[in-house]
Amino acid sequence: MKKLALIIGIGTFTFVSCGGENTETENNEGTDTTAAVVEEVEEDEPSGKILLSPRMEATAMIDENEIYVDYGAPSVRERAIWGELVKYDKVWRAGANETTAFTFSADTKLNGNDIAAGTYAFFIIPKEGAEWTVVLNEEWSVEEHDAWGSSHYDEAKDVLRFDVTPEWSEEITETLTYSVDEAGISFAWEKARFTIAVG
Repeated sequence: MKKLALIIGIGTFTFVSCGGENTETENNEGTDTTAAVVEEVEEDEPSGKILLSPRMEATAMIDENEIYVDYGAPSVRERAIWGELVKYDKVWRAGANETTAFTFSADTKLNGNDIAAGTYAFFIIPKEGAEWTVVLNEEWSVEEHDAWGSSHYDEAKDVLRFDVTPEWSEEITETLTYSVDEAGISFAWEKARFTIAVG
């Protein structure tokens, strides 16, 4: 298993992969190097929190359903995101570090699809010039399922898949953001946005 350590020096962040082959650095002037990818790609295990992508949450009541989103929030930091940092046609954790999780306190519908109350891992499969696939999966917990990002993703555990149409904005959302309101669950990062209808 690869372990990730964070060493802080003056003006430099150094990521050291112990037991692996990669050692990269990123300076504090925003130079785009492969070190920036280390926080976003799948690690073999949750070996350390990377503060560049803090854990965030979004929650709201829609009718009688309390909806809660728990996710790691990476920032763009002048990087190319879609098709580069986040590959097209590959399952992505829809955040950073630990698996993104959706919790519903009551049975509901997502884009017209029935979903039972409970907590689910949330993944995205971005596609170039096409609709994106979103996925809800049973295995969301590090402790219960050994789920970390999408590194242990098991398609057989999917409970729901459907497509969404991303909208593209001229404005950049620097930090990945989920929000929950009467319109549903909304996702925004870099220039991509979409909303999943709830209820």
